[in-house]
Amino acid sequence: MLKIREGLDKREFHEIISKNDSIIKINKPESLKDELSVFHNTSIIIESNYICDSSASGTFFEEKSKNDLNGGKKVLKKNDLKIVDFKKVIENRKNRPNFILTFDNNYFLISGIDNKIDIYSKNYIKIKTQKFDDRIININSIKNIHNNKEIIVSFNDKLHLFKFDENDFKFHSKNKIKGYNFCFEINHCDYIVGNKKGCYLFCDLFSSIIAPYKKKLIINKFYNSAIQINKNLIALTSNSILPNGEDKLIIYNNLIKEIYYEIKGYSFISSNSSNGLSIITKNENNILLCACKQYKKYQKNGIILVNVKFEEKPKINYFYYDTRNFEVYCFCQIYILDKTNNKILDENKITIATDYFLVGGFDKNKGRGIIKLYKIIENKTFLESKIEYIQDIEIEKKENFKGFKGPITSIIQTKRNGDLLVTCWDGNVYLLEKPNIELFLFYDNLKN
Repeated sequence: MLKIREGLDKREFHEIISKNDSIIKINKPESLKDELSVFHNTSIIIESNYICDSSASGTFFEEKSKNDLNGGKKVLKKNDLKIVDFKKVIENRKNRPNFILTFDNNYFLISGIDNKIDIYSKNYIKIKTQKFDDRIININSIKNIHNNKEIIVSFNDKLHLFKFDENDFKFHSKNKIKGYNFCFEINHCDYIVGNKKGCYLFCDLFSSIIAPYKKKLIINKFYNSAIQINKNLIALTSNSILPNGEDKLIIYNNLIKEIYYEIKGYSFISSNSSNGLSIITKNENNILLCACKQYKKYQKNGIILVNVKFEEKPKINYFYYDTRNFEVYCFCQIYILDKTNNKILDENKITIATDYFLVGGFDKNKGRGIIKLYKIIENKTFLESKIEYIQDIEIEKKENFKGFKGPITSIIQTKRNGDLLVTCWDGNVYLLEKPNIELFLFYDNLKN
């Protein structure tokens, strides 16, 4: 039996592994990503409260008992090393599906670069298709007003407020504002609204048809994606390929009504949806993930991690991760089952956030859509947090699944059972099984 000494670097570790098929004894692993391959061709004993043995019949994690070394066995078979598996295609659209939104986990709205919204039940059955006269740019907001649901839909040259009726599943017109095609709701009365001329703060945008709404110029450039970091901070992105756009991210502070922070020189994805922006909460602070895509020769594909620490004055730091030939389009943080919740009828079970997240996009070398697994790595301080690539998500091909034939544009995880809904520019909306990251979480527990 070999014992791997502490402090062994990755190159030395894999050199020893490649020369030995015997049982390897190691101290607590430094990274699951580096040792995953070992599970497929060798056996490992970890110096901890567990024995890990990988054999032809599967991978075993056996918890040592004080009185009995054979107590508390947990088995992970080879198939359990698969992170995600295909379930079915729930829709095929002639036009590209771009985004999915949820209504309290009861309904799903799916739309793309056409003039219709498909409404699905929580069981992924299509209920109705709502058609509009104009091309939909984005669905900007879904909110509950006195038990009624209201939706702001952006079209080419107007913002339209609709009431969504759960009895007939129709969108009933309430009000519209012409001359704008971007809208982001901050709270019940403040909105950030934009067009090619600039980005504005509007107050009481849809409150009255008669009373004029108030507006304040934020920036005289075209910004078309936004996300709320907390109740006061809103991040907005632009790209120089847009008319009157620029390669910049701004963080607007709605409390002081000023731009609080800027990140310049990065090629933020130009999509009108906010799929390329995502928030991960860690220890009462927030991490903003931003997708960057190369449109011009000097631009790059990548992910920007913006760490926001909430104190009397928020502190912000950012880190850039180069994804090279992988074009990033969307993010999805992975949640797991709350095992302390014993309510059988409670459908909102997937409630515990993890440090792992999925990234959807397009691999230019392979010419197909790809989903990758990453992890948030917190260094000495929160503001130094970075991300680590773990692996590509390999989904077994089947008769009705031959891979993603276009960019992955959105991924959401349902709170009801943890399933993944994925839109792809090959025209399909895919249903995937909930992510299996049990092995990764096991490794994380060993290191703590």
